[in-house]
Amino acid sequence: MKFKKSTQILFAVALVLATGVAVYEGTIAPERQAAELQERQVFDFEVDRVTSLTVETPDRTLQFDRLPPEEDSTEFRWQFQVLEASDQSEIQKTPIPAKEAYVSFLSDALVNANSDRILSVAASELGEYGLDEPQAEIEVKLDDETIHQIQLGKRDFSESLVYAIADLPAEETTARSVLLVSTNLENSVNRSLSEWQSDREETPAPVVSPTPFKTSEPADTDANEIEVIPESEASPTPTNSEEIEATETIEEPLESTQTPEIETTEPTPQPEELENSESPSKPSTTSDSESDLE
Repeated sequence: MKFKKSTQILFAVALVLATGVAVYEGTIAPERQAAELQERQVFDFEVDRVTSLTVETPDRTLQFDRLPPEEDSTEFRWQFQVLEASDQSEIQKTPIPAKEAYVSFLSDALVNANSDRILSVAASELGEYGLDEPQAEIEVKLDDETIHQIQLGKRDFSESLVYAIADLPAEETTARSVLLVSTNLENSVNRSLSEWQSDREETPAPVVSPTPFKTSEPADTDANEIEVIPESEASPTPTNSEEIEATETIEEPLESTQTPEIETTEPTPQPEELENSESPSKPSTTSDSESDLE
């Protein structure tokens, strides 16, 4: 089956258009989106380059310093100091272990900060955006000693973005570039002092008390403890002279309770009793003769 020439031309045009769309969506569009995102990005550095952070709020000023990771770990540790505080009791120049999750959240919020819009605002009008007295100021120090800053003002009418100024110019200008950034930056610094402190505590080594030496002296016994001993329990075994005396007292009643053996002997008959016992056995001859004569 042969197609008309016009049909072949339309088919070729459609093929070219489909190829062009595929190339645009696969290569050109991502590059353009990346370029736009790059233009909107507030800072251009990686999170692993951050070595120090300083957070200044109306309540206090905190300085966070990065520490090397522990053995068998790739995550950095953080500690912080309280440089200034409205409550003087909070000032702490001795480093305190920081909660790494919150410091990482702040670092990621800075690296990923994007500006939704950029406004040109006169210096005299910064108060309308809350930037004449910022609610927070963050200073970032990188591994090459480069320093970046950002000031946070109040939220916009939608309550989803915050007005901010990044990397203030060295010289005063009549107009400032005001950015609209995510509220993640605001949330990452609005924390109490206790929230910044790490929950992890070092477990103290167990203290092993020395074993006391045993002595021959008997242990002292409280009188109250002796009184509450139940009668069913065995009495303590006496020792030395007490044992001997107790033994004698036990043996004596045993001897007294023994029944003496009684020997039963027949009484020896007296001579009179013998005569009386023998006389009935012999018949009287005199009485017999007298009866015969009669």
